[in-house]
Amino acid sequence: MEKYYADAIKIYNYGLILSIKDGKFSKDALSLLVSLGNIYMDTGKKDKSYTCFRMAMAIEKGYWSARKAMYN
Repeated sequence: MEKYYADAIKIYNYGLILSIKDGKFSKDALSLLVSLGNIYMDTGKKDKSYTCFRMAMAIEKGYWSARKAMYN
């Protein structure tokens, strides 16, 4: 399974790069950040997971999916 997680992380990071507009993540990045955060959580990388969720909430204050994921 680790190979699949590693591939997914690469794909989500690529999507995040594409979501950058004017030097910042656009709202297109919200679901990507939460999904990437969940993958990091599944693989035991809690610091990276927390960073993804916080970044999503910085883009859209109180973003429910990110808040819910952080509680988990």
